[in-house]
Amino acid sequence: LKAEGVLAGVPDVLISAARKGYHALYVEIKNGKIGKLSERQKEMIKKLQSKDYKAVVCRSVEEFVKEVEEYFN
Repeated sequence: LKAEGVLAGVPDVLISAARKGYHALYVEIKNGKIGKLSERQKEMIKKLQSKDYKAVVCRSVEEFVKEVEEYFN
């Protein structure tokens, strides 16, 4: 993926719409409780949050849907 321009640590999903004081919503998707964030992912999420982006980790489809719905409502 690196050859395709993917930057390590960047969350999986970007919803590029400003809402509720955030510039956009970034979502890192992990597989239930076994999926762990890498150090780069942790750093990137903190960096995004410090720059007024909403950056979250979702561990289920239900959690993802909830975050998106809350972001837009």
